[in-house]
Amino acid sequence: MHYALTDFLQDIFQNSVEAQAGLIVIDLIEDPEKYLIYVADNGRGMSQAVLRQALDPFFTSGEKHRRRRVGLGLAFLNQAVKAVDGDFEIKSEEGTGTSVVFSFPKKHLDCPPLGDLPGTLLLMFAYPGAYELNVTRQLNGQKYTVLRSELQAAAGDWTDAQSLKLAGAYLAGLEEDLMLSSGAPGG
Repeated sequence: MHYALTDFLQDIFQNSVEAQAGLIVIDLIEDPEKYLIYVADNGRGMSQAVLRQALDPFFTSGEKHRRRRVGLGLAFLNQAVKAVDGDFEIKSEEGTGTSVVFSFPKKHLDCPPLGDLPGTLLLMFAYPGAYELNVTRQLNGQKYTVLRSELQAAAGDWTDAQSLKLAGAYLAGLEEDLMLSSGAPGG
């Protein structure tokens, strides 16, 4: 079950890695009215036939998980977006990549909370694989951008606990500074 927006974000990110993306771009934009999240990759992409079925929870191509008979991630996201009158769009082209854009109105009673963004970002940056991850976080017009390659060069090997701790502290500090500079509640 998805309890926070970061759960959806992590699921889409994992799809991108499993689609052998070399570049994954995430933009997370928050203002007083809504959360808007954009994820794009240059992975395998989907054929138009597979794309038409991508939101069916009982459909899976069987390519990523040979024994799995359902594909719930995008279906859950689409359902959650519809439940709060948000927006959802997915585009994909085989051999080129996939993009997913979704938004949640913050004032809707059933809008999920953002979740632990620094912790989720740390998991994504440290996830195994040969990919570049470019994350831009914007809050009330203020923003920060982090590249996986630059963070790893500064923090060190992702398999070292001290490096992970350092990277996590850096990401938490970015988020805290963003909250303060944007005038967000609690910041």
